[in-house]
Amino acid sequence: MKLEQIAAGLKEYELFCYRTAYYLLEQEHAATIAAQEALAELGGNRIFFEQQPRERKAWVRKAALKHALKIYAESLAERRI
Repeated sequence: MKLEQIAAGLKEYELFCYRTAYYLLEQEHAATIAAQEALAELGGNRIFFEQQPRERKAWVRKAALKHALKIYAESLAERRI
């Protein structure tokens, strides 16, 4: 797949990914980072682009939650130090 095709495919889910991360984190900056990491992960996965749109959305939700929770856990660890 060409880079332009990957970018166009991910652009379709960008806002959904951000909103999912923001729902958990309630911080714009952290949600942006989580969404960027999630979309970067998915962009490197050829199988993601072979899925139907409904499955892709589920993949995006899962990746966004994974990265949002990672950022949340890191922020908790920093507060304890």
